[in-house]
Amino acid sequence: MGIVEDKIKLDLMQTIFNDSSAIFEFIENRFKLSDEQKKR
Repeated sequence: MGIVEDKIKLDLMQTIFNDSSAIFEFIENRFKLSDEQKKR
């Protein structure tokens, strides 16, 4: 691959990672469980 394709791939992977991280953070904050509930 050329330099441009490598840059696009890097940007795409970073975007996917950031979006996935934001989704998991939203889920964790939205559905906060107490310690007792986490043990079940």
